[in-house]
Amino acid sequence: MPTFLHDDFLPRYAALDPVLRDAAGAALKALRAGETTPVDIPGGRDPRLRAVPVGDTHHLVVDTSNGGHVVLDVRERGAAVEQRHRDGADVSGTTDDTGVGGSRVVPIDDAEDLDEVLHRPFPQWRVFLHESQRRIAEHAPFRGPARVTGGAGTGKTVVAMHRAAHLARGLDLPPGSVLLTTFTKSLARDLEHNLGMLVPDRTTRSRIDVTTVDSLARRLFRRLRGHEPDVLRDTEAEKRLHAVSREHGLAHPGSFLYREWRQIVLGQRLGSVEDYLAADRRGRGRTLPPAERRALWEVFRAFRRQLRAAGLRTFTEIADEVARELEGREDRPYRHVVVDEAQDLDAARWRMLRSAVAEGADDMFVVGDAHQRIYDNKISLRSLGIHVTGRSFKLRTNYRASREILLFSTALLLGERVDDMDEGSDDLTGYRSLLRGRPPRTREFPTERDELAAIVERVTGWLGDGVAAESIAVTARTNRFLGRVEEALRGNGIATAWLGEDRPGVRIGTMHKAKGLEFRCVAVADVGAASLPFPRAVTPEPVDPQQHQQDVQAERNLLFVACTRARDRLFVTWHGTPSPFLRPVLAVR
Repeated sequence: MPTFLHDDFLPRYAALDPVLRDAAGAALKALRAGETTPVDIPGGRDPRLRAVPVGDTHHLVVDTSNGGHVVLDVRERGAAVEQRHRDGADVSGTTDDTGVGGSRVVPIDDAEDLDEVLHRPFPQWRVFLHESQRRIAEHAPFRGPARVTGGAGTGKTVVAMHRAAHLARGLDLPPGSVLLTTFTKSLARDLEHNLGMLVPDRTTRSRIDVTTVDSLARRLFRRLRGHEPDVLRDTEAEKRLHAVSREHGLAHPGSFLYREWRQIVLGQRLGSVEDYLAADRRGRGRTLPPAERRALWEVFRAFRRQLRAAGLRTFTEIADEVARELEGREDRPYRHVVVDEAQDLDAARWRMLRSAVAEGADDMFVVGDAHQRIYDNKISLRSLGIHVTGRSFKLRTNYRASREILLFSTALLLGERVDDMDEGSDDLTGYRSLLRGRPPRTREFPTERDELAAIVERVTGWLGDGVAAESIAVTARTNRFLGRVEEALRGNGIATAWLGEDRPGVRIGTMHKAKGLEFRCVAVADVGAASLPFPRAVTPEPVDPQQHQQDVQAERNLLFVACTRARDRLFVTWHGTPSPFLRPVLAVR
């Protein structure tokens, strides 16, 4: 009798501990060879589902109703079996790896074929959708915007991809009707790659436009204005604002001025000094008396004149101008907009996304987690015309990382409560993992050279254990340290590739670039007091106590993001004094 593996089975198999995984593999081979016969599931109510023992504690769940064995799941004996019969498991006449209804089954022709499937690359498990997530991703049309929140690893990005695919299967949609967007280029590339596995049909895939928010802003500006915008990067904008401030006899840091410009002036679309005097600056920390606001308004006016004379715009300005052009138009660029990593977008970018799709059913689908906010952007969706009341969902189960990695990572946040992007608050209460694994390892070293040698040794060990190089990542706060990691690994014959590069090798990238990605094994390096919090990213406390606190929290969130990229193994290292962010986890070791 032919044997098939349903794609839902593969992530379950991958999550098993090595001993149980070997037992499941042996049970599959015995089933394929006809050496074992599926038996009734004790207490099972669906006669189409049967069981094959796996060791003393688990069994394979097998569908035998269509002239073959379709292996659906691996579960503990006595656990409730999913009652929903999977239509995609119909294998009669199947000759390739696509079942009916868009579900996928993989035919197993011989023992070598089975071994190849069970050792398939880790990325092929990234598009797996659990039933609780499927109910959201394939929900009947929402009457308006919907929002999904949840901690790292709960599958928000996977839900976003499946929602985009679900919407793209709509009738009579032209190419590029569904926007799937995120903040970083590395995550956009990852979304593009994973969608290729999730949506094999070319017509459906052509309906999904994957891009970063800033690339979208640039493209729409070019379409609306007929020319390419000249972009002023954030770091250069800070320098220019600081220089203009000094010309006006003020001495505010460039970082403070640029935040004020981006979050208050552009964020609230202030057009006059009177608007600025009346503006709500909650969350900005330092109080500005009227006289100081008047002086700063002159700085912002001069800064804007300077940019216009040079033909320059920041990305925030580009997004705001695009939003103004699109608002009120009947012809919008998209039918549906799906936004990933929502917590990192500012108000102007949100206005652009809101204006890129007409209000109506399934107009916007937003996913994010404020605990992973690494840029100082706090917004209220409702104030921007994105009303999600009654259409909000929270994911609490981490399907990526082991319980041990999860406990380590959440301890870094010290029970932090954050905003929920809609004028409420959120925390990680109930956040859990169903997987067990090895505890993360932390190591302190006297010198940078010693730390680099240990990283090389650990990566070599992971490779020796059979982990693919592309499923291993080394991340740190700065490119400077990562450059030395690259030298050390290559000096020991280990190929490397920076995040975003399309070539084989162990992945290397900053914590910012690693955001939204996942790997089997991760080394989080250079977590010393000199690097985290990164001094240049933190406003001095005497300048603005509240902004200082927010900057420190963003740096803490960055470490949380880095640690939660790991699925199986996490190795955290530093030389010299450890980062103060590590105190909660080091105190219990």
